[in-house]
Amino acid sequence: MVNLLSVLVVLFCFLLISSQCISQDIPPYQTGFFTQRLDHFDFTNIATFPQRYFVCDLYVKHSTRSSVIVDDNNLIQIDPFIPIIAYPGNEGALEEFYENTGLVFELAKYYGALVIFIEHRFYGKTIPPNQDPQRYLTIEQATHDLAVFFTENFGLDEKRKNPIILVGGSYGGDLAAWMRFKFPHLIDGSIAASAPILFFNGITPPYLAAQIATEAYRNLTNFQIYPKMTCDSAVKKGFEFLSKYFESTTSKEQLQMLSRKFRLCNEMKSNLEVKVLASYIAFSFEVLAQANYPYPTNFFNNLPAWPVNGLCTSIAKHLATSPNLESEDLYFTILFDGVNLFQNYTGDKSCFNTSNLGGGLQWNSWSLQLCNEMIIPSGFYPSTDMFFSNPYNLKVQMKACMSKYKFNPQPYWLATYFGGKRALTEHSNIIFSNGQYDAVRAGSVEKGMKTSPSIIPIFIEQGGHHLDIRWSNPNDPQSVKIAREIEFKYVGIWIQKFLNSLN
Repeated sequence: MVNLLSVLVVLFCFLLISSQCISQDIPPYQTGFFTQRLDHFDFTNIATFPQRYFVCDLYVKHSTRSSVIVDDNNLIQIDPFIPIIAYPGNEGALEEFYENTGLVFELAKYYGALVIFIEHRFYGKTIPPNQDPQRYLTIEQATHDLAVFFTENFGLDEKRKNPIILVGGSYGGDLAAWMRFKFPHLIDGSIAASAPILFFNGITPPYLAAQIATEAYRNLTNFQIYPKMTCDSAVKKGFEFLSKYFESTTSKEQLQMLSRKFRLCNEMKSNLEVKVLASYIAFSFEVLAQANYPYPTNFFNNLPAWPVNGLCTSIAKHLATSPNLESEDLYFTILFDGVNLFQNYTGDKSCFNTSNLGGGLQWNSWSLQLCNEMIIPSGFYPSTDMFFSNPYNLKVQMKACMSKYKFNPQPYWLATYFGGKRALTEHSNIIFSNGQYDAVRAGSVEKGMKTSPSIIPIFIEQGGHHLDIRWSNPNDPQSVKIAREIEFKYVGIWIQKFLNSLN
């Protein structure tokens, strides 16, 4: 599965939320290290590790702020009735999420809430010393970490006096939703932005994500400049030309030509490397759709505002001025422009390394998670998307994971443990928000699905990957402003419902 890594990264990992075009004053925080159990399911294992968390009491009402402290035991002491807005962690260091998940702070300011960000085990500085992640890095352990954290800090049943709301994006959105699924007595409501909780075998079709990315390019075609071909069709022709070089024998001269054309750091030596190149290009185009934000960002890399709009305009200009619309070189130029925009917008790269996708993820931990439980079905199917043929094969995916980690992946376990689509009728108080351009929504909860009345799907037109949980920006489209209004409304309802239950 040559493109497995690129697809999985695109669909699940865009956690390094980009900075905005306007600066934000990052709220101050205290750092605590909670003594967490290493294994919640082996009662003979008494090992522990320090789990890092950040606490911000900036928005708690001044009359009570002095009572919000991290004590000598690294526990949070807080007055009753103060709401908690918490971020449940992601697959990376805590600082990135704290600095960029603006909705958490905007909610806290409005409701006078305490802010908490909790780091996921085996990421950032929360690394259990001398312990094997292959044994202890699971979603079951991570969600129980959160349950124990909230119980130890804020109490259980009648002892708990503070409403707790979770806000998460992507994998963090999964955690926010799953915590409400499994621990509704601890979590009063969750905002799960771009959370693909259904992206598992037997539930989500493996080619739907690629179709969503394709639709983004089709919808952003600049017909005013060139009305005879859509943006996605031009990209598709590029992949058709490129596919010929890895589907048949390729000469040394052809490999040299492709290496020059796509400005590779290392000259390709085989057909397999051409398919790796195709995956690298597909990765760039997919990410651009998810990162199609209305302001400049440094998502994985620096990007301008509305990058796909700009790229499709550039493609239309190429088509409008080309003397030969069947030229291989024309469509290779189109593919290169997409790669160069995503990987090299600042112009500081002299060449491209197809083995380096960029970003700041802790790949070892995340790759492990994508193999033990989070077996995501994804592939390309040219009849329905703009990419090259790459059929999904679960057996090949599992074989690759077994070869790398020497364990047996469990592709159906998470759906069994948390529930599939039918489980949505049994749960409550969760918002699932999804952006139009975000391929992750292929595996998320959307309108039209059968759910309980208090499962709230939100579709954000012109939205990228968890756009709504970022800091508000003057350039935000009206759709995301409306989404945030809905989120503020329901958070207020959830908080008040808990407070009313104390009477």
